Amino acid sequence: MKPTVAREDSVSRVVRESLGIRPCILEALRMGVVNYSALARMLQSDVERRLGRKVTLSAIKMAVTRLAKEEEGRKAIIERRLVSVISKSSLTLVDDIAVVTLWEKEALKIMPKIFRAAEKARFFQMTQGVGHVTLILDTVTFQALARDIPKEAIETIIENQSAVVLTSPREIIETPGVLSYLTTLLASEGINITQVISCHTDSIFVVDKSDSLKAYTALIELIERFRHACLERACGTRPK
Repeated sequence: MKPTVAREDSVSRVVRESLGIRPCILEALRMGVVNYSALARMLQSDVERRLGRKVTLSAIKMAVTRLAKEEEGRKAIIERRLVSVISKSSLTLVDDIAVVTLWEKEALKIMPKIFRAAEKARFFQMTQGVGHVTLILDTVTFQALARDIPKEAIETIIENQSAVVLTSPREIIETPGVLSYLTTLLASEGINITQVISCHTDSIFVVDKSDSLKAYTALIELIERFRHACLERACGTRPK
């Protein structure tokens, strides 16, 4: 029996690996909307190539079925955590924001001036990438700081922006998929995100000012729906 179990495990492992590089199919599998037989037929040649031997459709379908049950259970747990975190979150809309990207070497030369500006700013965020430093700050602070920024230090300036700040409980740090879920929601509303920043329990979405109310409304409605869902789950009754 041991060789048979090993062969079954190897098929399951290869099926998992094969679906791991097909996230759309894996997500559909988690949702329970996949025809297992059709998926097994699609995977057969890939599984056989990876294992270097013939594999029956029934063995692949069994592996797919097992994986689907595991993923559905995992998805349910993650979704409960995600709903809980978002339902306990609050929103703040900060208007009149500018996004300024500086060349890193030039930005480091004026960092003391940037820090002094940050102390007085109504809103200020700074991120450092590979070769660039991006400042997200209120327009008044940017206009004051602009006098101290050499033209050769500036890579891009994007004005007329707004920041939608989602403040969540500490559980967000250990809950996978929250930012992915929220960015997907905003994208589905046709909202382009200029910058997205995670700062401890704050998730900051910078969008064009013309999209700010749309983004705020989409997120606040999501929070309300999830609060409603949590009440139903806790009480077992639909709130009025």
